Amino acid sequence: MGLQSWMIKSWPIIEWIPPRLDDEWPSFLHMSTQVRQERRGLTPCAGTTVWVGTIGGAHAGLAWEWVEYRAGVLLLADPNSFTTNICVLGGGGRVMEALPTAVSLNRIVHQLSWQGMVGDVLAAARSAAMLGAAAEGTSVRDAFAA
Repeated sequence: MGLQSWMIKSWPIIEWIPPRLDDEWPSFLHMSTQVRQERRGLTPCAGTTVWVGTIGGAHAGLAWEWVEYRAGVLLLADPNSFTTNICVLGGGGRVMEALPTAVSLNRIVHQLSWQGMVGDVLAAARSAAMLGAAAEGTSVRDAFAA
């Protein structure tokens, strides 16, 4: 099952000032990806993915919803919507407004190879659905939608 996106909200808030240089930004590792089963058919699919990094010695979580626009093309479902325990600070240590915060979080996400990781999970889910469908004598579409 893995780490769920809602779990991040129970973690301590981490205040973070984005550094000027990209190579000083925190790195994150893939923890889990869920494919929503309620999406009917093989495409488009949707789900959530959870990534964890370290900021100032504390665990920082970042999760978002994704959607498969067409086969193999994965997009952020809403580039302004993240689940995180990161509080992005600006000049003077003030909490950034929603838009600059979203931009900072998007910069982190776009440095990750998240589409490849989510694509691998999605391919595995489809493969499992095909195997299950073959074993049960049902169609792949029906098995994946179950």
